[in-house]
Amino acid sequence: MNMKKTAAILAAMTVIAAAAFSCGKEEADTEKPDLPELPGVTTSAEEDATENVTTEAATSAKTEKPTEKATEAAQPETATEAETTDQPSDEPVDEPDQPSDKPAPEPDQPSDEPSPEPDQPSVSGISLDYGVLDRTFSDFTSVYGEPQSSEVVQGCLSNGADQKICYYDGMTVYCYIAGDGDHIYDVTIDGGSYPISSGISVGSSRADVESVYGAGETKFERFVYYYSGSNSLSFEYDGDTVVSIDIYMPV
Repeated sequence: MNMKKTAAILAAMTVIAAAAFSCGKEEADTEKPDLPELPGVTTSAEEDATENVTTEAATSAKTEKPTEKATEAAQPETATEAETTDQPSDEPVDEPDQPSDKPAPEPDQPSDEPSPEPDQPSVSGISLDYGVLDRTFSDFTSVYGEPQSSEVVQGCLSNGADQKICYYDGMTVYCYIAGDGDHIYDVTIDGGSYPISSGISVGSSRADVESVYGAGETKFERFVYYYSGSNSLSFEYDGDTVVSIDIYMPV
């Protein structure tokens, strides 16, 4: 059946070719009439072309599919590398210094309390007040140093003892001489370098003295005495200014 259809098609094509050849160039340029398609008829050439196209498409599909699979297979490795790179390191990371919860030490606040007055020179309770009386002169020199000069006066005291007079710049110390040493019985201060234990010194005002000791007992207009038993502390004034201080013990 196919062979008859093929023969009919070939006969029709021969007639058309002869007509084109006899008409020359002008007829060759004339559009060719459309031949009616015969259903179900396919030439061997068309079949070969169709088979080639089908074969190439299959081959291409077979070729492309492994490539796509290979590409898809390679993707997990890339992801694995990325995951490996992003894995956190086991090494400890230095943490930033955390603020301490402890409050910062506050700077020293100035005290409202007045600074204490400097202690007056003292050794074993020796100071320029009643406590200096009847102490040995060696104890006194350990605090105030050796005098600039001294002298001994014989037998002029009421107890018959000789006395030793020691001179400092601004202070004179009187001692009676006994078998166990020279004992102080009088200290007269006429210089401002030797304040007594209360802070009063030559140059202080009468008001300063009275603020510490009170009014006292005035003698000879210029002297004011304060007593502790038979011992005395006296101040000599020039107007209202202290010009000398005397600490005395009778002997």
